[in-house]
Amino acid sequence: MPRTLTNARLLTFGGESHTAWHQSSWAQAIITRCLVDGTLPAPNTVCADEPVPEGS
Repeated sequence: MPRTLTNARLLTFGGESHTAWHQSSWAQAIITRCLVDGTLPAPNTVCADEPVPEGS
């Protein structure tokens, strides 16, 4: 998609999960910024996996 559309971005999550939303606060912030004010992440952005707190 990013190669086809000039305004598209691929946000890669470097972890083991179906989605990054509950695994990475960084990914959550980037996605929220994009949805709220249209700010796109830098090309080739990779969000790292974060440990889930015990008891969650």
